[in-house]
Amino acid sequence: MLRVTLDGEITVFIAFGNIVPTGLAVKGNTVYMAEAGPVPHLPENGKVVSFGSKSPTATEVASGAPLLVDVEFGGDSCMGW
Repeated sequence: MLRVTLDGEITVFIAFGNIVPTGLAVKGNTVYMAEAGPVPHLPENGKVVSFGSKSPTATEVASGAPLLVDVEFGGDSCMGW
């Protein structure tokens, strides 16, 4: 993920390894990202991670799905993927 300032400066904010990002959702100052993992998309590689605007460290929120295609928040603020 890149960070772009209002002055147009671009820097790497957070880097991920060999994964396929498949969806993003934002709630407050936290970004949630669905990952499919590398091919062949094994269940142990599919997960949702979160990170904040001030922390370039991802935290695993959920895991065990072989091919996540998105992450969303419902009207009740519950996360779904």
